[in-house]
Amino acid sequence: MTINTHDTPAATDNTPPVISTATVTGNRMVLTYTEANHLDGTALAGDAGFTVRSPGGAAITVTGAVVDATAKTVTLTLSRAVAHGEAVLVKYTKPASDPMVQDAAGNDAASFDDQAVTNNTPAATDNTPAVTDNTPPVISTATVNGNRMVITYTEANSLDGAALPGDAGFTVRSPNGAAITVTGAVVDATAKTVTLTLSRAVAHGEAVLVKYTKPASEHVVQDAAGNDAASFDDQAVTNNTPAVTDNTPPVISTATVTGNRMVITYTEANNLDGTALTGDAGFTVRSPNGAAITVTGAVVDATAKTVTLTLSRAVAHGEAVLVKYTKPASDPMVQDATGNDAASFDDQAVTNNTPAVTDATPPVISTAVVNGNRMVLTYTEANNLDGTALTGDAGFTVRSPGGAAITVTGAVVDATAKTVTLTLSRAVAHGEAVLVKYTKPASDPMV
Repeated sequence: MTINTHDTPAATDNTPPVISTATVTGNRMVLTYTEANHLDGTALAGDAGFTVRSPGGAAITVTGAVVDATAKTVTLTLSRAVAHGEAVLVKYTKPASDPMVQDAAGNDAASFDDQAVTNNTPAATDNTPAVTDNTPPVISTATVNGNRMVITYTEANSLDGAALPGDAGFTVRSPNGAAITVTGAVVDATAKTVTLTLSRAVAHGEAVLVKYTKPASEHVVQDAAGNDAASFDDQAVTNNTPAVTDNTPPVISTATVTGNRMVITYTEANNLDGTALTGDAGFTVRSPNGAAITVTGAVVDATAKTVTLTLSRAVAHGEAVLVKYTKPASDPMVQDATGNDAASFDDQAVTNNTPAVTDATPPVISTAVVNGNRMVLTYTEANNLDGTALTGDAGFTVRSPGGAAITVTGAVVDATAKTVTLTLSRAVAHGEAVLVKYTKPASDPMV
């Protein structure tokens, strides 16, 4: 399809953002850019190409970088606080690929060498030296209730609230050595706690130990001043799990389907375990004659005691379907909050709540308009588009009439506006002709 209409203004922005000022207060460094419009607000990864050091060469690790598109700033989080009066330099090496610092029109900020930084870290206002916190946080207590373990630290100020990945260096085991996998770790900076999610609930009266091995690199448990918490060996844990009052597993009660969403409701005295399920979670759906409908996802609502399945296609009005559950060999699986596993069940009839078909007409592309690096495709459709998130280029390709491709880096649906907005790898120039093509993907998600 040739695009003859686009709204790219004549005054295209071909001027990249330029570093203007750099200031630091504690462990936060703010870089301000000169830019006629806005920066691109896309999240940056890792150190985003920035390095910080003292004039003598000692590096201060950059642990994160956040863009404020409107304020035209990039705020760096440093691995330690910069002391009052300390001189530091910042350098930017543009990454080889996105994400990088750029403006909303897609103009990349250039690399720059050592830039002097204005140090706004305040001096001490009493007899306390400017660097007031050189003391790392120390473990104080560890308690467990079910599958949640809370580790409290002694720390004069706050912990660093940066997200911790994976098990974050924590291991949990029984005294005889049997491990309980740590599936997640969340910091509460103000409460000075790290809450671990365990792969199973710890039983009432069960003895467990926790150990922390500080990771070799970020992210680690540390205070807001950047002091790393030390590793510790087996620490006894206070077990607050109440006496077992629920040995009854959840049992399937009803199954209903509307379109491509199937809701399975369980009978359970308390709540289901809200741990995320993976893949089809052991569920299969088919018609009575055996034709399968793929289960592409399963989400638990612990309080409502439901599991909602997403199907690879909508179930038609009046169509008969069956659902079956085969309990997986290992976690995650459907279970209650106490850890009682729901049993497998064979073909269960499903109540079909899909309304009679009132719309069998697919959406048809109407217009395509490009402005800078954003292309908006509008569809003719009696109702709304499906708002399910699209992945990758979603089947769209964009090129010039001569064949030169412009990569599609993302596609977002506005269901109500009936549009798909493509993000391009570069801005389209004023007057430039471009073509867009759509090849329907072999499977969902699709337009």
